[in-house]
Amino acid sequence: MKHHLKYEQYINASMDEVWAFFSDAKNLTVLTPDHMKMKVRTNLPDTKLFEGMRIAYTVSPLFGIPVFWETEIVEVSNHSHFVDIQLKGPFKSWKHTHTFLRQGDGVLMVDEIEYELPFGVIGNLFHESLVLKNLEELFIYRKDICQKIFLK
Repeated sequence: MKHHLKYEQYINASMDEVWAFFSDAKNLTVLTPDHMKMKVRTNLPDTKLFEGMRIAYTVSPLFGIPVFWETEIVEVSNHSHFVDIQLKGPFKSWKHTHTFLRQGDGVLMVDEIEYELPFGVIGNLFHESLVLKNLEELFIYRKDICQKIFLK
């Protein structure tokens, strides 16, 4: 069963500032709560996103258990959007579209995620209590951290 999530956040900063921050892979750890213990495993001499870029990392989203995850950037349109998919990791499938829209003096950032859990019906039994709860917590954290980073 495919699940769809959509999160929107207004950021009071210029498109150049917002794009520069979100299109830099080194900021993945900044955007993840400390208790998830995210560590980028790929040596990234150039951290600016590009199509075909692969990023491997470990993250501990549940019960402190580290999980290996590898994503690939499959589409990048400068100052507009980028898309990453999971190559290896905890989901059966994962596609995350990050869209950036000029709005007034700032940027509306839209995250759309389409994913499937492993283990079919059994995996879906834990969707709301574990997976959805964790994703909601992650995006609340990102909203808070972005308000601090882009404070004007």
